Amino acid sequence: MNRIIFHTFAFILLATTSNAAIENLDEMAARKERRATNTYYSGESAGNGWNRQPESLMYADTRTGNEVWVLSNTPNKSNVYYTDISPANPWSADGARVGFFSNRPVSEFTRTAGSSLDAAIASTFTVNTDGSHLRAAYDSSERTYSSSGTQYFYWSPVIPNTYYTTGGRFNGQSLDSSAIYKNTVTDKGTIYSKLVDLPGVDSDYYGMKKIISPDGQYLLPKKDGKYFPVRVHPEASAGMLDTDGWAEYRGQLNQFAGGDPFGCRHDIYFPSPDFIVILYSNDCNSAQPILYKLNIKGTDPDGGPAFDDAELKYANFGDFETEPLWNYMPPRVPWKLEPTNMKHWWGHPGFDRWGRTVTFGDGNGYQLINGNLYEFGGPVTWDYKARKLEAQPAGTLLPQVLVNKGASYNDHNAWSDYFALSNTGAGKPEEDQWVGTAEYNKTAANKNDFRMVSYHYQNQNGSTSYTWTSNNRIAQSPDGTKISYAITFLTNIANTGDLAYAVAHYPHPPEITSVTDNSGAYTVRFDWRLGTATPRGYTKRGWPNEATDNPPPPRETKLFRVWRSCDKVDDWKPLGTVNADIFSRYDFSTGQWKGNDYWEFTDDSKPSGTCYYAVTAQEHSGLESRTLSNVLSTTGTQTSEYPSDPKGAKPFYLVAPQWPKPTVSKLSTPGQYRLDWEEPANAMIRYYNIYYSTDPIPKAIQSQRIASVPKGTNTYVDWLAHPTSEGHYLITSVDSQGNESSLARRMLTP
Repeated sequence: MNRIIFHTFAFILLATTSNAAIENLDEMAARKERRATNTYYSGESAGNGWNRQPESLMYADTRTGNEVWVLSNTPNKSNVYYTDISPANPWSADGARVGFFSNRPVSEFTRTAGSSLDAAIASTFTVNTDGSHLRAAYDSSERTYSSSGTQYFYWSPVIPNTYYTTGGRFNGQSLDSSAIYKNTVTDKGTIYSKLVDLPGVDSDYYGMKKIISPDGQYLLPKKDGKYFPVRVHPEASAGMLDTDGWAEYRGQLNQFAGGDPFGCRHDIYFPSPDFIVILYSNDCNSAQPILYKLNIKGTDPDGGPAFDDAELKYANFGDFETEPLWNYMPPRVPWKLEPTNMKHWWGHPGFDRWGRTVTFGDGNGYQLINGNLYEFGGPVTWDYKARKLEAQPAGTLLPQVLVNKGASYNDHNAWSDYFALSNTGAGKPEEDQWVGTAEYNKTAANKNDFRMVSYHYQNQNGSTSYTWTSNNRIAQSPDGTKISYAITFLTNIANTGDLAYAVAHYPHPPEITSVTDNSGAYTVRFDWRLGTATPRGYTKRGWPNEATDNPPPPRETKLFRVWRSCDKVDDWKPLGTVNADIFSRYDFSTGQWKGNDYWEFTDDSKPSGTCYYAVTAQEHSGLESRTLSNVLSTTGTQTSEYPSDPKGAKPFYLVAPQWPKPTVSKLSTPGQYRLDWEEPANAMIRYYNIYYSTDPIPKAIQSQRIASVPKGTNTYVDWLAHPTSEGHYLITSVDSQGNESSLARRMLTP
């Protein structure tokens, strides 16, 4: 071990039960005030492609034990976590990157058109989900939030590292704001190209209402009250479906007691390539909330969906091009929920990717728990195609539901049987604000697997749940293993936030199907068992057709690690890895395989005697399975079945990684110190923890942690140290099973 000590004192709260900081992050709490006074260090320069140094920090939620990753540490400037309770998703298709907007300083371009540092117009940013390559997208087709109608990231759900925007006309650019551009993000920069011209002159502004279809084919730009459906994928077929556009108002006036539907629209969703869903609120002449489906293409003369006042006529979903999916209560809608005394309210709905169900925070729902009927705040899953309740999954929130009136925000953007849910911070103690995950189609009665994930302390620093920039606004990663949200308790100013995600569960491993002896070299074959009754991915629902197709494979898997045990079956050692390359093997838009649906690894070391093989999966984020797959021997015999709960969180590999060898130097700016280290030659190292303490012998404990930076990083500037007093540093290595290097070696001082 090399333990670094340098004189950079910080005031620290003692990590005791009585006065420990939130989440035992005592040193981070002590640094909050200095975020506003110390000189911010980003590390970006033209020489490194304007990549900033990582600002990531991993802490374990003190009540659930789950990992929480803070991806940004902005110096008291707002990061606009933009999901806005809508299917605009911050995650790239493979979960490798996240997009957001930040009001932090930028050196890459000159901000103009009123986009001053603290104004509403923020710079476009991307960051890798392992914490690396944090950078302003100065070289994208749109540099800033809202300057030309683009207010959200439109990541393709089927092409990695790709998002769409209209063209930016400000901040040093003069692109077409009436055109759709494709942006491809790399670790060195962003490459853009014009994809589709929209009607109008180059300076016309289009908004896109936060949505892209789940198969990645369509965007829905809007201008002057009209939608202009656009195909963006496949790129060879890119173009407009309707050059004249069609109006949102299709004749729904009767549904709003004479009110204006535009004034009632609360949000819009794109749960299917075939239709959008609009949630109209109860702001129009006391009309009740209603969900309305509008087909993307229709038979109306303007090219949009034809309207038929169908509420008293239809019985089946899809009978009409424009139709209500659900209304708050009769009399206009003759069908209603059972029992008849239930009155449900659509609160922050989360539509699934299959275009069939929606989970919402139900302000007046009921749940039968242990024989007692409780009124609570949801969530409820509604199958709007079959017009029935799928489930009321929050039953296992007891007693959390009864204390906090259940969930408020819901998201089902993952291709998973789990959705994300969280409660609002309004009127509740901050310690009761949580993020969780549950199965969409199960209740307490049929063993719903609800999992409390983390707590988010939303009311810290004077923030409120109704402040747009600081609301948690949860969003699932593509496989549902992680839930992102705005995190505010580490900031010092009310209603400012950073970007974070909590780990809902660790990745599933695939399943080994055979071990073949090829003259002493053993070939291990494995796959996701998607064509069987026991798929090993994250959903049992077919894709894209739920009823007839096989489920999709996981999207976020970067590689598979093969393990071998020859001494005894529980003495596992990493043997090698295989790249998943899933987006080159499988078309996530059509659900068709383009390559093999299995992977192979050959062990040519010719082990003697009987040995055993198992496999784990690792995501682009660095998360790796904490349970092994099934186990097969060199004789081809299965000796251990596939785990009953592959989401497990207990490491099975317990060899601590090596320590880095760091040095430290004082920089000329007060309160800034540079740490450099040599990376150990350990393929399984995932990240490094950096600790700071007034104690001459720093400890590898959460209360002293100040950063968690990804493998591949070998330098870090601490810009939040005390400007004049002394302190001490410590750096550790953490591997993909969560093992942290021990404290066994001598301490070095500069």
